[in-house]
Parts: sequence; C-alpha cells; structure tokens
Amino acid sequence: MSGDSSSPENLEALIVSEADTIAVEMGHIATSAQSEEDVRHECNKLIDAFIQKAGLKVKGRHEYEIGGGFLDSKYSGVLLEYKYPKGQGKIGATSDAPGSKKVIEQLQNRFKAFKLKEKQPFEKLLGIGIDSVRIIFVRRRGTEWDVEEPQPITKYNIERVLRSIVSLAAQGFSFTPNQLAIHFGSGSPLAQEGIRKLYSTLYSTSSKKTKIFFTQWKILFGEVCGYDLETSNEKLKKLAQHYTLANAKPAELLFAVHTFYAIFMKFLAAQIASSFNTIATSVLKKCVTASTSAKLKKEMHSLEKGGIWVELDITNFLEGDIFAWYLSSWNDDIANVVRQIVGRLDGYDPRTLSVDTTESRDLLKQLYQHLFPKSVRHDLGEYYTPDWLADEVLDAVGYDGNPDKRLLDPACGSGTFIVLAINRIKRWYDQNRDSCGFDETELVKRILSNIVGFDLNPLAVMAARTNFLLAIRDLLKFAGGVEIPVYLCDSILVPIEYGDLFTKAEVGKVKRLPTAVGDFRIPNEIAKDPDSVAKYAETIELCLRNSTGEEFLEQCRAEGLTITENDLHIQLFVRLQELDKADENGIWALIIKNSFAPLFTNRVDFVVGNPPWVNWENLPDGYRKDTAYIWENYKLTGTESKGKRQASEKSKTDVAFLMTYVATDAYLKQDGRLGFVITQTGFQSELGGRAFRRFTLPDDTALGIIGVQLQSIRRYILRTLQCWNLHFFALQGSVA
Repeated sequence: MSGDSSSPENLEALIVSEADTIAVEMGHIATSAQSEEDVRHECNKLIDAFIQKAGLKVKGRHEYEIGGGFLDSKYSGVLLEYKYPKGQGKIGATSDAPGSKKVIEQLQNRFKAFKLKEKQPFEKLLGIGIDSVRIIFVRRRGTEWDVEEPQPITKYNIERVLRSIVSLAAQGFSFTPNQLAIHFGSGSPLAQEGIRKLYSTLYSTSSKKTKIFFTQWKILFGEVCGYDLETSNEKLKKLAQHYTLANAKPAELLFAVHTFYAIFMKFLAAQIASSFNTIATSVLKKCVTASTSAKLKKEMHSLEKGGIWVELDITNFLEGDIFAWYLSSWNDDIANVVRQIVGRLDGYDPRTLSVDTTESRDLLKQLYQHLFPKSVRHDLGEYYTPDWLADEVLDAVGYDGNPDKRLLDPACGSGTFIVLAINRIKRWYDQNRDSCGFDETELVKRILSNIVGFDLNPLAVMAARTNFLLAIRDLLKFAGGVEIPVYLCDSILVPIEYGDLFTKAEVGKVKRLPTAVGDFRIPNEIAKDPDSVAKYAETIELCLRNSTGEEFLEQCRAEGLTITENDLHIQLFVRLQELDKADENGIWALIIKNSFAPLFTNRVDFVVGNPPWVNWENLPDGYRKDTAYIWENYKLTGTESKGKRQASEKSKTDVAFLMTYVATDAYLKQDGRLGFVITQTGFQSELGGRAFRRFTLPDDTALGIIGVQLQSIRRYILRTLQCWNLHFFALQGSVA
C-alpha cells in the first residue's frame, strides 16, 4: 500500500464511504445494463476506483483464462463471476435457484483450477457471484464448501467485498497479538470510535436494565480497581482525553471501554468455537450478512443467549453477562460498533488460530493489556503478570503439570497462571502418555476439574474463559459438556461469610447476596454443592416467565433438588419474577450460581496468582464495611494500635495481604503450597506489613515460608529461606 489512504483509519473510512457509493451505483447498473458484459465493465470500474483511492498494489485481471475456462475478473484472491440481472442466468433468491447453482458451480471449479494450476491454497481465495441485484459468497473451509445464501446488494455486503480485496491482497490477517492490537487496541480508530459511541449511548439511555447492569458492574469492579469510580481525577482525565471525551464520567467511560472489548471477545471466542467444530454455524458470518439493524440485533441476542456455545455444550461462557446491556439500548450507533468489529474480524483467517497453545496463549492477554493506553495504564493501577514471572511462581511452588494436582488462582485476571498451568499439564501428558493410564478424554476432564480461577472483574472473567478455551481447544473434541471453571465471584468474602471457617453472616436458613437491586436471600438447603446451585439457577430461568411459585417448587423437586423451605424459595422466585417483569432481569440467577463457587471448591494443592494491589483506604466504603470483621479476624488491621496510629496501620494494609491469608485458610490443603506476587511493602513496611508478616492463622496455626524472591524488570535477586509451605514474590517496580 502507499499514500495516506493506507493508514488503518483512512482505509477503514474509505471502505465505508466507497461501499455506500458502490451499493447505490449497483442499483443504477441493474437498471441500465444491457448485458453481462455491461455489468462486469461497470462494476470493475467502481472497484478499480476504490483500489486507486486506497493506494493498493492490486491489479485487476479480466477474462482470466484458467483451467480451460475464463474467469470474469480477479483481484488478488478475490474471484468474481458476473451475471446479467435480467437474463436467465441471474442469481436467484436462494442457492437452489438455477442461476445461483450455476454461479456456485463456476466458482467452485475456479477454486480447483487455481489450486491445481497456480498452487493457490483454498483459504486464500474468496469467490463472489454478482449480478448487481444480488451477491453470493463462496469459500472453501477445510474439506467443505462454505456457500452463503444469496444476499441483496447492500453497503454492508460491498464493505465485505472491499475488505476482502484489501486483506487478500495483503495475504490476509493472522490472529496474532500484534495484529489484533493494531486493529482493536486502545489506539486503533475502530476502538476510539466504538468506545465513544458506547459511552454516548450509555450516558443517554433510559433503559432500566442497562442502568442496573451498569450498577452491578460498579459493585463488582469497584472492589478490585483501586480507584474511585465516581470521582474524576487526573488519571481518569487522561483516559478521557485519549478517547477525546472531555469531561466524561469516569465509571461510564470505563464501562464503555470494557463493553467494547467484551463484544470483541465474544466474537473471538465464537470464532475459536467454530474453528474446532465444523458443524457449528459461524456467528461472525451471520452478523456480517445481517442486512438490517433489526436482523443484526436478533443475531446478537442469540449470541448473548448462548448461541454457538449452547450448540457445542459449553454451558457457562456468557452466563450472567453484564456487558449484554447494549441490547436493551440498541440504536444505530450500537449497530455500527458491532458491524465495524465483525467487518474487521471477517478479514482474519480462522485457520491462523493455532492449535499450538504456546503460540496462541498471548492472543487475548496482550490485547487485554491494551484496554488502556500505555500512557495511563500505570496510573490506573492496571498491572499484568508477564509470563516469565508467572512461570517463576509455578516453578517455585513445584507445580510440574501433574493433572491430578489441583490449582487455583483466586484473582485470575485474564488467566495467565491458568493458561500456563494447562500448558504444563499438556507437556506432562506428552511425556507420560504411555505410562499414565488414561487418554485425552480423561485428560480434558481432569483439566476442567483441577484448574480453577476466580475474579471479581467481569471483563477479566470473560478474558480468562476465552483463554481457557484457547488453551484446550485441541482437546475439546474429546470433551462432552464443558463448564469452564472460571467464576465471577469474591474469593475473599464468600468463603468466610458463608464457609465453615468463622462467620458473621446471618445464621439460619438463608445466605444473603447483595446486588444492584437489593439483597437476595438464598435458601441454604440448595447452596450445598455446585450441581445443586447450577440446577437451581437453570430451573429459575426455565420457570421465570410462565410458572407460578408452586410450579417452580415442583420443577425443582423434579430436578432432584432438596426443597423443604417452601416459603423462602417462593419469596426468592417471586422477587426475580418482579424484576423480570420490570425488565430488570437477565443475569441474577446466574450471578447467584457464580457467586457461591468458592464454597464448592475442594481444597487445592496449589494456590498461585497476582492478587489485586489495592490499599485498604482505596476500597469502596461498602466493601470496607462488609469485610472489616475479616481483617480483624486475621489481625491485619493493627488492632493493638489506637487513634491515629490505627488509621495509619489500616492505610498501609493491602487487599493482597488479606487474600494471602484467606486463600491459605479457605482453599489450600494442609500440605499445599501458595505462590503470590506481592507488593514489596508487605516485607518492608513497619505498619501494615508488620501485621502481614505474622504468618499465623486465627487458630494459631503457623504458616511456613519457602522463600521470598525480589523481582524487578532489570534485575533478579533470589533469597532462599526455610522450605515449608508458602512462597512469595515481592515485585520491585512495576509491570505496566
């Protein structure tokens, strides 16, 4: 490419504007053309004009002789067969129409000829039949033909044609971290415009559901972000400036940023799912070919309801998804954002989603790091664990990938430790395949049972689930139903509030779950194991619209659930029905299911991770209040101090310190090992750090230390202490 039009921003704008013009001109051609030759000549003039404006080094070849026949036109790997819209050979409304069948057969023969004569791989070719009224796309995916039903000429279908010429001329785009960051990272024109439109919609919407989903996100994300979501500050002003949204409200802006990447990740995960199951229908293709905003919304609604993951029996990829709010506030701006994302992703070759997880593990992780521009990433406290550091932690605790050993990351973020652990399991299996006594079916079962992640950031959970899928995608053909063991939950509060360690929770027949619409009171009798809670949540969703409270109880019993506290169950069910009727539902049953996951996680051999570095004084007021007794129980607040010193003691205390104690107490086996990346102040601070360094549980059980390693980006210092059962990494400096 050459010239100003070759920049991503200018090229994308040119594609959109030229597609609109060409679609209109196609209508004129359909009316004025007197022959197939007229259609070819006039259409090619429009394409040539676009190529010239775009500065592409693509030369059209016409009446191209290949395989004993003549192809009407060829632009790089885009093969065009033209038809006369008023003749017998016109493209019909369906692929079974005579004209449609003829052009499909012609294009398939051209594919075979190009592969045989010019050694062109099928995946680098796109066949297009066009008569200026209708258009039909033909591809070869693997061993199967991929023939789309004929579509009317619209600007969206012409955008596909132009993007295909651009991408195939450049040999297509590969699913690599760098390439995705160029197109979808925080500095990309697509992300810039998309986030502005999402913010504008969120700011002006009157949808109750959108506002409630937004509030629930603030409750969850506010507990881990480490800064005030309601008050603008210099850090958040920098972020607003980056997106040219002066005076933007901080929480709304961050929610818009997260929503943009959530939509992108859903499509990426759908592409991953499609790539390992040829029977599954491409969600991306359905959205790309949606000819109206209403049809696109329908496809997105299907996606958000489970879509392809239901087809593949992946049960929990999108459960309780807060980022589906945009469906309740759908408008032309939202439709445009979705079209821009799917349009760009359609230019990527799904075959480049490598089954080699060592190549693909950074795919989403690096893009996740581009949520925020580099200039403000550090200021916003957005730290990411580099692979080398995560590997050091896994080495230090002695995790060798034995699939019988259980591992938990209680603050998993986008899933770095989880993915590296899965990679180790797969290497272990390759080395022990002949002696371990089990096959790939059992291997994937053990991975799904023994590698677990928790996080309170809804976007991080989605990223971790997607990365989990990437890591096991070559094994999914051996799996039956899959529940990805990554859950949106509080790994600190839940096991203490409702577990058997010590409790301040309301004692009795219910568990209290605070949400954006008030507290839910969950009957204890169903919150005993994961299967019961999952069945209960599914039964609520099944009965919500058309059942009475009594019918709900009957269905619960039919599912094998123990139901004795009838009134409590009916009260919860009626409350959820009220929310549904007020259009304030859609996530609550699944939020309930996820929230109690820490209660059902059997103790593990290894706890690893990089817990949130959030100071006590930066926690939301409500969360400080709810967790105050937990800090006190672990003696992390300096209760022996008085007055100002006590306040100072608390201000030096970090959530990472509390998570260390809770994770050891609630999740770790007696002889298990924990490895955390901890702020250096934990080992040097005189106040909050001193309380942390007691390393004693409330029952006076002493915790042994394997070692403390001081890490920095530029230097590495290893200090070995006694080998007992804990391992800490004090990070010196930062990784932004």
